[in-house]
Amino acid sequence: MHRNRRLPQEPCPNTLPYTLWQMRGSHRPRSQGEVASRPGKWNSSWRCARRTPRSQRRVNDAVHPCYSIIEETFILKRHADKLLVAAVIALALIGCGQSKKVVAHVNNEVITEDEFNQRTRDVTAANLAPSLAPEGPRGPAKAGEFAMDSLIAEKLILQLAAERHCTPTDAQINAYIAFAKKYRDPRYTFMPYDPARSDADWYRDARYTVAFLNMVKQDAKITDEDLKSIYDKYRSRLREPDMYHLRIIDVREKDKALKALASLKKLPFETVALTQSEDPVSGPRSGDVGFVAEQQIPAPVLQAVKKLKPGEYTPEIIPAKVSPWNVAPGPNAPLETRYFIAQLVDKKVGRIPTMEEVRPLLENAAVQRKSPMSIMRVQDALRDYQRKARITINLKPYDALFEKTRKAALQQPATVPSAP
Repeated sequence: MHRNRRLPQEPCPNTLPYTLWQMRGSHRPRSQGEVASRPGKWNSSWRCARRTPRSQRRVNDAVHPCYSIIEETFILKRHADKLLVAAVIALALIGCGQSKKVVAHVNNEVITEDEFNQRTRDVTAANLAPSLAPEGPRGPAKAGEFAMDSLIAEKLILQLAAERHCTPTDAQINAYIAFAKKYRDPRYTFMPYDPARSDADWYRDARYTVAFLNMVKQDAKITDEDLKSIYDKYRSRLREPDMYHLRIIDVREKDKALKALASLKKLPFETVALTQSEDPVSGPRSGDVGFVAEQQIPAPVLQAVKKLKPGEYTPEIIPAKVSPWNVAPGPNAPLETRYFIAQLVDKKVGRIPTMEEVRPLLENAAVQRKSPMSIMRVQDALRDYQRKARITINLKPYDALFEKTRKAALQQPATVPSAP
């Protein structure tokens, strides 16, 4: 037989449609990297590599008298059905593990058990504070009730805002967060002060607050010209106060203050404040009270601090009437005389904020000037939307909460801010 004669194709058992080729004394050109096998002994019959007991698999292009092409994809093809079934089962199991239990429906949206549990964990003391109002409870007293009530109310606000094309953008939300963190006064931010509010809480609360305010602006037909007019008129009054970074030594007795002042000639201010100041808050911090607005500094202390350069401290003790340490400052708070030594660490000169930085403040002023009833109209629209909403709660004992919430809607939704 001629050395280069190609033998006819024969089907290898159990490998259709894959065919093995065999050459005597020569080889068929193979692609680079094609897998081949050398039978353990000379055999002119067709054999599949998987059936050759002593095969040596090769992944090169060397010439050998007898090669059989291994179609490795054959194994995958042969078991494709089994692999497909296994994959479908695995995906089904994964899907079952990721399914979320629905505890409430608000129109076409759902509230999952995970959402409810997370919101319940996030409830803070400030959230429940309205339930202790002297004039009577103005909100849920339990964390679970507050969580369910707020989740429903937020979805209703966002749904109505979407219908009115007032959905807030991320840029609006982030700008409002910066504004609310800076000013904090609920009369201007429409967000109650909450020191325990996390970043996620800030975003969530700002989102539905901006949605509400967008609807108010739409109803009042507020324009940029309205905002610029107000900004130009009150620009000078918007100037931020000077901020002073101070360290203080605060004591009740004059003799102790004089002793601390004498110690400053030998020791750093931080050391004297840490060891001799009686203030329970700033004392353990080496007297550091951080940046303080000038209107929050007692007048005699402020007058002395304004004469200092960074690093200097007041050369004399300063008596001032202030509220006791355990009493919050206020117009009705009792006063006592204490003695202070203050060191100026740094100073930030107040500036006039840009129009964008105080946009929410300007928008509120524009609404009050142009259409003061817009807030009430949007609140009425929210109550009406809530009465017509399809709301179901599938979680006990909160399944009866909807009727309670619906009745509250006839008065004023707890999560919707009122006009300042």
